[in-house]
Amino acid sequence: MVMMVAWSAEEAGKYLEMYKVFEQKPPDVIRGKTNQDYMSTMQSVLTHVRGINKTDVLALLTNFPSFADLSMQSPEKFLMLPGMGDVKAKNLARAFREPFQTEASKTLASTHSAMKDSHSKADEIPPPSVQGGNDASDTTDNAGDIMGALPADFDTLSEEEQLRIAMQLSMDRSE
Repeated sequence: MVMMVAWSAEEAGKYLEMYKVFEQKPPDVIRGKTNQDYMSTMQSVLTHVRGINKTDVLALLTNFPSFADLSMQSPEKFLMLPGMGDVKAKNLARAFREPFQTEASKTLASTHSAMKDSHSKADEIPPPSVQGGNDASDTTDNAGDIMGALPADFDTLSEEEQLRIAMQLSMDRSE
């Protein structure tokens, strides 16, 4: 199902005409064309570095003839260029020196280290003492024991880790 929104019937008619014309065409026809020249490629690559814009790319390519030459420069060399401040220079140098890392791998790495830390802390949790009886005072005391058995940073742990600790405590409680 396709939904088209238009301001007038004439505009909707034009959209329908264009839709029918391109209905059997491959998507290459409507896909934007990319320039394959050196400057366009360098702009595309370097503007992905935080803070670097097209003007900065022009200054960089004017002073450093090749990408290899550019990648070997220190942040101090970048600082000599117009429009290039300390932050831009450091970001650019870092982009050439540090390994590539996607957002997904950053998130995975931070989650893994947090889980590793919480596992070691969770292993240190002493099991709550099991008390006999089912009256109300015992239930209140047991709840206090459970809350005391939680790690101090329980609220900052991931939901998965909180559930694991809760399951461990409930299983220890039922034994």
